Amino acid sequence: MQSTIAHAAERKTFEIAINQVMRSISGSNRDKAIGRLIDLVEPLIEDTVPNSVDGVRAALHPGSKWQQWLFDVIDKSDPNVLRTFLLNAGYESAFRGLRTTMVNADRYNCNVPWIILFDPTSACNKHCVGCWAADYGNSLNLTYEDMDRLVRSSAGRSRGLGTSCSRSRWRATSPRSTTAVAGTDRSKR
Repeated sequence: MQSTIAHAAERKTFEIAINQVMRSISGSNRDKAIGRLIDLVEPLIEDTVPNSVDGVRAALHPGSKWQQWLFDVIDKSDPNVLRTFLLNAGYESAFRGLRTTMVNADRYNCNVPWIILFDPTSACNKHCVGCWAADYGNSLNLTYEDMDRLVRSSAGRSRGLGTSCSRSRWRATSPRSTTAVAGTDRSKR
C-alpha cells in the first residue's frame, strides 16, 4: 500500500490539477477547456476503465445537455464545496480507490467493490411510484453503531473502499445486516 507521505503528495498534486481545471472551466473558453480536461484524464484512467473516455467525450460535446448541466453545477456550486467533492470523489474514491480495489481483487482473488453505499433508514415520505421503500415501511433503521460497524467491518480504506451514506441509492437488507442490496434512485423520478 501507499505510504502516508506518498498519498499526501499525490492528493496535493490532484488538488492543484483540480484548481487549474476549475479556473479554466470557469473561463470564457469552456468548450475547449472541457476537451483539454478529457485529454488529460484519458491516460490516467484508460488502463483501469478502457473506452470510458469515448463515452464522456460524446456526452460532453459542445452544446449538449450534459455539458450544460456540468456548467450549471460549476456556476451554481460553492467553489470550495465543489473542489472538496472532486477531490474526494474523483481522487480518493474513483482514482485511488479503484486502483486499490483492483490490487486487492487480484491479491484476494475476489470481487472488491470500489464503494459501499447504504441506507440508514427505509423511512421516506415521498411515496414515489415504483419505489422499493413503499414495500418495506419505515421500521428498517440502522443505528449509528450499526453503520459504524458496517464501515469498519468492510475494512474501509485499507481495502480501497469509499463510503457514502445515501438513502436514495442502496439499502441494507435488515437493521442488523452487513449486506447491501441495490435499490433504485428515487431522486431521478
